[in-house]
Amino acid sequence: MNNCGMSLIITMLLLIGAAIVIGVAYYSWSNDVFSDATEKITPTIKSSIGNIIKPIEISSIETFYFTNLDLNGDSQITNNPEERFIQTVKLEFINNIDEDLNINTRIYCLTSNVSWCSVNIDESNNNLLLDRDGNPYNYSGYFVYFNGTDYYSSMRFYDEDGKLYYAATSNGIAINTSNLIDLIRIDCPTKSFLLKGKSEKSVNYYILINHTKIPNTIIFKIVASTKYGNVEKKITFEIS
Repeated sequence: MNNCGMSLIITMLLLIGAAIVIGVAYYSWSNDVFSDATEKITPTIKSSIGNIIKPIEISSIETFYFTNLDLNGDSQITNNPEERFIQTVKLEFINNIDEDLNINTRIYCLTSNVSWCSVNIDESNNNLLLDRDGNPYNYSGYFVYFNGTDYYSSMRFYDEDGKLYYAATSNGIAINTSNLIDLIRIDCPTKSFLLKGKSEKSVNYYILINHTKIPNTIIFKIVASTKYGNVEKKITFEIS
């Protein structure tokens, strides 16, 4: 075999080797690209599928409006004079699945420099104020009912229909509540209950605004925890 033939064979072998190296490199590159694309796409698909069915939903009036609360023109709500109020917030919990769910809720205030608490009210007993243990709250020897129609330094109470009542005795005689300042005894920011499968349940929160500037936008967040995760609902108080 002459030198020309030998050179031709060597050149062909080098070309075949180069083709094999390029093919292996391309296969490795394309496999990595496909793997990366799969990792990025899969969580998005899972997230989309997971959001199709929400185990529970919360429905409520989202914004409440308040005016004419400042009695002495100092641009704030205080207990002296008694300008404080309690607003009933009705929440409708909707279970979209067949399974019974234990629901644990808690309310938070997202607005700074606001003094507030969440209280318990016995609506079946003339809107009786309860302590955090569910017993009638004893205020200076009186039980406090929000069934009055007269103001005598008496805290306001708005029911779920927006009707206004004032703090009073059981027979409707107005009570001066300006010294009702021990909010720890009546604060109860959590509620728990069983929500049957494919059902709805109404739960009332009673939010007491103890001190805030006027005007102000106060935002509350209710978080409902279940075995499937948390659901949130924001409620806004517009005070002017």
